[in-house]
Amino acid sequence: MFLQNFHTKKYFLFFLLVLLWVHSAAAEPTSRFRIGGTGSALATMRLLVAEYQKVHPDIQIQVPPSLGSTGGIKALLDGALDICLVARPLTQAEADAQLTYRPYARTAIIFAVNPLAEVSALNYQQIADIWAGNLTRWPNGEYIRPIIRSATESDLLPIFAFSPQMRNAFARAAERPELIFAPTAQDNVNILLSLPGAFGVSSLAQIHSEKAFVIPLTLAGVEPTLDNLATGRYPFGKDFSLVYQDSKLPAKLRPFIDFIFSRQACGILTENSHNCLNDRSPG
Repeated sequence: MFLQNFHTKKYFLFFLLVLLWVHSAAAEPTSRFRIGGTGSALATMRLLVAEYQKVHPDIQIQVPPSLGSTGGIKALLDGALDICLVARPLTQAEADAQLTYRPYARTAIIFAVNPLAEVSALNYQQIADIWAGNLTRWPNGEYIRPIIRSATESDLLPIFAFSPQMRNAFARAAERPELIFAPTAQDNVNILLSLPGAFGVSSLAQIHSEKAFVIPLTLAGVEPTLDNLATGRYPFGKDFSLVYQDSKLPAKLRPFIDFIFSRQACGILTENSHNCLNDRSPG
C-alpha cells in the first residue's frame, strides 16, 4: 500500500511538473510589433518580415494596410507603430520630432496602363495632354481613364518638380469630376488592373512585389529599369526609408533593422525592383 501511494504521488508530481513547464512555455511572451506606412513598400516589407521570422519565430511583426507616409509617421508618434515606412523626405516638423530616418532602397516611379490599352510608350507632352483632357483615346480606340491621386503623393512629387507643364496638367485633371480618385497605393493598382483604358502613376517596386499585371511605360524613349534609374537616364525615382524614434525603439527590433540592411535582404529587395541603398553587411 505504501509503495502504491508512493508511486501514485511520484507520477502525480511528475505530471504536475510537466503541466507547469508547458504552462510556463505557453505563457512566455511572444514579442509583437507593427511596421507600416507608405503602401508601395508594404508587399516587399511583408516578404522581408517573413524571411526574418523563419529564423526568429518568437518575433511577430505585423504589417497593416496602407497608412501613407504622413499617416504612418502620425501613427508612429502616437505609439501605434514601432517603425514607419516612408517614401519621401521628412518635413521640417517631422525632423524636429527627432525621428531617425534611414533610406534602405530606391525604386522607379512609373507611368502605367491597363494591358487592354495596348500602349507601351508615351512622351511628356502626351502625358500632359491626357491629364488635361486633350488626349482622350488610346490608338486602339479605347477611352483613356486617368486615375487621380493626391497631389502630395510621393509618386507625383518628383514628376511635378521635373516638369511644371505636367504639374499644371495634373491640376487640371484633379478638377475633372469624371475621373476616379484612388486614396491608397493599393487602390490605385487595383483600378489599373480592373479598369480598361486606365492610366496612372505607380512604382516599379509595387507592381512587381504585388505581381500586378499592368504595363510600365517607356517614357520619352527610356525604359523605367533599375539600371536606367541608377545611371540617371530615367528621371523619376523615390527612396523607401525606415523612420523610428530611437529612444523608444524596442530592443528586439534592432536586429530586424540590421537585417533590412543586410545582403540577404538586399537580394529580396533586388528581386522586387529595388536598388539597395547604403552599405550591406554579410548577414
